[in-house]
Amino acid sequence: MSIKRTVTILNKNLKPFLEEINRTHSMSEAARVLFVSQPYISQTLRKSEGEFGVSLTHPVAGKITLTYAGQRLLDYLIQEDKNLLRLKKEMTEIASYTSGVIRVGTNKPLGHYLLPSVLPKFNELYPKLQVKLLELTTEKANYLLNNDELDVFLGLHLEKKGLSFIPVVMTNSYLVVSNQTDVFDPELVGKEIVLPDAESVSKLIDGQNYIELTPDTLYQQQVSDFFMQQKIRTNTIAVVPDFDLATELVKYHLGMTVTTNYVIDKYDL
Repeated sequence: MSIKRTVTILNKNLKPFLEEINRTHSMSEAARVLFVSQPYISQTLRKSEGEFGVSLTHPVAGKITLTYAGQRLLDYLIQEDKNLLRLKKEMTEIASYTSGVIRVGTNKPLGHYLLPSVLPKFNELYPKLQVKLLELTTEKANYLLNNDELDVFLGLHLEKKGLSFIPVVMTNSYLVVSNQTDVFDPELVGKEIVLPDAESVSKLIDGQNYIELTPDTLYQQQVSDFFMQQKIRTNTIAVVPDFDLATELVKYHLGMTVTTNYVIDKYDL
């Protein structure tokens, strides 16, 4: 069984014709005001009446008045114009990033720690723009960016044509050490020290029990690259999904890990 669907295309002049007839109650006066011929108005109305199957005007006491159907059609056309204006305004705002939704992807758990320092300023600049945050791998982000399903990715530098890379935020890295490691120094508990060079870091970490983040996280990839460059070998005793858990395990006397100042502050280490 097939169903035929009829689509009615309204004459762009129908709204002003109905408005003037409703205001003047005269077809000839409407034609004079709109600088068209009376037969053209009549022809336009008759065509629309044929398409809808209803009368749009009728004579009352020597005047032309809109029928209920004619009044409803006029109301619809007025609302349609308003909707079109709203649509154009919204499209303009979206084009200038003043409203709408921006889809932001980030490596877990990077967004959890970095976005609080970025979003307040972003919201100040674009208060009507809603941020939709997606936590995903770099590989998945790359796919979504190339398919226009993601607007911004906060993570590793992707070398792809048409993508721009902009540094957003800088953060310090900290090595937190438990008292179960060979390099633990009780006199340094609670103190923040700055290691002078990579060699000092290597001596502190090499061969020690270490807690890693999952390898698909941006931070762990950067730490692993550093370890590889410095030829640091660790004894990985746990692989966990985020900074919080890795740092808590060290806090409760298990190995060491590299974390950020956000977690240091959070756990008051």
